[in-house]
Order: sequence, then structure tokens, then C-alpha cells
Amino acid sequence: MQTVPVTVFMRPGCHLCEDMIAVLHEFAQELSISISTIDIDRDPSVSHALRQQYNALVPVLCVEGTEICHHFLDLEALKAGLDSRHEQHGHSGHSEHSGPSGQSELKPIVG
Repeated sequence: MQTVPVTVFMRPGCHLCEDMIAVLHEFAQELSISISTIDIDRDPSVSHALRQQYNALVPVLCVEGTEICHHFLDLEALKAGLDSRHEQHGHSGHSEHSGPSGQSELKPIVG
């Protein structure tokens, strides 16, 4: 199965960021995800609007431009987001689990 890229918007020295990234690495193989990080304060690809939007929310986890969760890893929301992505691309879901509120909490990134 092809891995799905997930992005963590973070900042260095943020213990919540470090915790989320560590837990993501624990589940990376099971969920078939590849993890990248973006420093919201230093990465030139981050727009001013996105920096302002995420300033107090880091870490923010996104799958293909859709915000999944912030501050703490919501594993069920991540699984629901990955399932939604697989359905949109014509693949069967990879997990039996889905979040309690499903896709309604998934928000596209603005900015």
C-alpha cells in the first residue's frame, strides 16, 4: 500500500509538537503514513495568514491540506481522515475505525 503524506505544523522546542510527532512515528507503519514537519515560524512556504491561524494551535496535523487535529493527536480523527482520503481516491478504507464525528470535523486549510 502506498503511504499517505501527513504534515505536522510545529515549532522547535514545543513539547506538544514533539509528543505528537513521536506518537505518529509509532503508528506510521500501521497507518501507512509518511510524516513531514513544517516549522511555522521559519519555513518560507508558510503564508502569513496560515502562521497567524496556527500560531496558538501548534502542533497542527494535516492530511493533504485538511486539518485533522491540533495540540494533541486525535488518532480516531486521523484514521477517519485517512479513510476519507482512500474513499475519495477510489480505494477501500485501511482501517475498521472511524472517528466519533467522522468527516464533519475535517477542515480545509485556509491561507
